[in-house]
Amino acid sequence: MKEIKNLLNGIKEDLQSHIDSNMFDWCETTDTQLGLTDINTDEFVKRVDDWDFTGVDNAVWFATQIQTLEKVISILEKE
Repeated sequence: MKEIKNLLNGIKEDLQSHIDSNMFDWCETTDTQLGLTDINTDEFVKRVDDWDFTGVDNAVWFATQIQTLEKVISILEKE
């Protein structure tokens, strides 16, 4: 469990550094103002969770969910 929490904290720290550097202010691909700046990671997740996603976005979501759960299972099987 500790390894999972450490992994989550590391991802949140990395995300926060991207938020702080305004990486999520503007999407050049869609030419859209995202406005995901000056917030913490919990607020970031809350806002993004409310978005409507495209088929490509959904493909990334499914792949990420599967990879995440596979990693969690791997960690738990070691314990």
